[in-house]
Amino acid sequence: MALLLLNGACFDVYYRTRRLVLPHALTQTTVREARIDATRHSLPGGWIGAVGPFILLAACAGYLEPHWQQIPPRLALHWGINGRANLWAARSFATVFSPQLIAAITLLSTTLLRYGIAHWLRPIYSDGLKGRQEFRFRNATSLMLLAIEFWIAALCAFLAIRPLLPAALQHPPALLILLPGVLAITVTAVMMWFGQGGSRTSAAPREETDSARPVGDRTEDHFWKLGVFYFNPKDPSVIVEKRFGIGYT
Repeated sequence: MALLLLNGACFDVYYRTRRLVLPHALTQTTVREARIDATRHSLPGGWIGAVGPFILLAACAGYLEPHWQQIPPRLALHWGINGRANLWAARSFATVFSPQLIAAITLLSTTLLRYGIAHWLRPIYSDGLKGRQEFRFRNATSLMLLAIEFWIAALCAFLAIRPLLPAALQHPPALLILLPGVLAITVTAVMMWFGQGGSRTSAAPREETDSARPVGDRTEDHFWKLGVFYFNPKDPSVIVEKRFGIGYT
């Protein structure tokens, strides 16, 4: 309830402020940029990188199947902050393979998002320095998502084979525990360094900042319901830039 009240209060402040600043908004440009060549964007890391986390899960499943009888009949499913198991279940297909199934679903959705960033995203700048900056930003975002995929696969693979490991090795390696924090700090730092769409990576030459140059397809305010929810049936994009913050939605 406290979180709901906090979010509601934050949105109320945001919406009241939005109504105050809207009358001072700049007029949207009618100039649009579009590529007319057959440029195709590939997944950063290639398909080898994309299938890598899935190969790790498949190898884990292939190891578990012939060692089924060695898996304890009673498995720990949850651990408290003191490291002791506080939820147990009998050995079954669901309890043994649930870490891989959860990871597979998560990896599929993340891979779909990476594919969408490469193919279902309408760029704001078609070429020039800003176009190159935006392209690098898209690739960096996709690579960071790929790193998260590998961590998810490694963690779930460890949880799946954990009952077969000697007692001394059943505690998760420190790297797996600390990696989420390291990834979160790294992603935040890289995103802030790039800026939305790569806008902070370098200063544009004078000829590319001229006011006559097209500024790209910025979505008009009336497409953002309540200033937050993007609704534009004429936009074919599946992935769009976040209106606030850094990244895509």
